[in-house]
Amino acid sequence: MLSHEPLFARPQLVRNEVYEHLKLEILSGALEPGVKLAEIPISERLGVSRTPVREAVQRLAQDGLVEIEANKGAKVRGISPKEIEEIYAVREVLDGLAAKLAAQHRNQKDLKIMRSALHSLETAPMAAYTEQVSADLEFHNAIAVASKNATLEQTLKSLGQSVARVKLLTRESNQSKSTYAAHHAIFEAIENQDAQVAEHAAREHVRVFREMLLTTIR
Repeated sequence: MLSHEPLFARPQLVRNEVYEHLKLEILSGALEPGVKLAEIPISERLGVSRTPVREAVQRLAQDGLVEIEANKGAKVRGISPKEIEEIYAVREVLDGLAAKLAAQHRNQKDLKIMRSALHSLETAPMAAYTEQVSADLEFHNAIAVASKNATLEQTLKSLGQSVARVKLLTRESNQSKSTYAAHHAIFEAIENQDAQVAEHAAREHVRVFREMLLTTIR
């Protein structure tokens, strides 16, 4: 029997909460690539039995966040230059399309959410990487919502998990002058309803970030 109070107070949701907790730790960088996910230490740390931990790790493996090797156990999966290229090749096209459609269909509520996300990103403490990544994803998600294309929005949301993992490699760039300028160029084009400029700015932002990421990881 565990000697401390469980972290999760609702037994019926333990399985999902352990999964969400571990996923957040991976996406925030608290659990770095290569870290082993041993059931006993995790179950003791979270105050739960081994079963929900085992099930959570299996779900994370299905998500592509964890790799499980026979006789070696589970560990947080890393990310290769090839995978980064593939993710950002898709993201460039989709982000460009989202910005273009957002410029055509955005409303004042959409713009307010974008402004708020940018403010949160730019005023977050320098070392608050999780907060910065969250605000960055919120800004891009707001653009997807403003596109008024549900399929595009859902596709970008699914891609966001991969993007969050990649952004851990360039934490110091979240609040750089170039990132600031790129975000505001996209926002201003959307606000001015200039679809062509919005698409170009969004695609250029992704291209620049991709090259920065590949340089870093190599």
